[in-house]
Amino acid sequence: VVNKIINLIGEDRNTTIIDGNGTGDVVNVTADWVNISGFTIRNSSSVYMSGGLKIYSVHNGIYNCNFSYNWNGIWSYQSGHNIIINNIVSNNNYNGILSYESDYDNITNNTASNNNGCGIRLMGSNSNCITDNVVSNNGKGIYLLLSSNNNITNNTASNNNGCGICMYNL
Repeated sequence: VVNKIINLIGEDRNTTIIDGNGTGDVVNVTADWVNISGFTIRNSSSVYMSGGLKIYSVHNGIYNCNFSYNWNGIWSYQSGHNIIINNIVSNNNYNGILSYESDYDNITNNTASNNNGCGIRLMGSNSNCITDNVVSNNGKGIYLLLSSNNNITNNTASNNNGCGICMYNL
């Protein structure tokens, strides 16, 4: 649990590993202004809606990390104004990146592949920028549900099973 303003910087995102050993969320951020970079974050529990990184706060930066073998790789939950840039989210049980009721997130230049659910999923999330991401070989590529005023620009979505970019407003 990260509950203070801090910069967590790993030495190398391929060799500096935070392993959740299959129990709960691996890293849970509850403070504003936290920056995390240079880690592999893996093996959250397989319980519905757990995550490699769960963000419950605003104005955080997630840079140059690997997220794999989690339920959700990165989960921004009822927060916003987060910056999620240059990450690799792959082989997660459900979503690579999930923005749930989170507004004004910047999701840029990430690679989301081989996630069983969606590469990038927004649910009830508005005014986000999703730019320059590569989303491939997921259940669905970029999936928006009940989300509006989002800017989706210059992404590559290929070989996703359900769709490349899906938008639903039920």
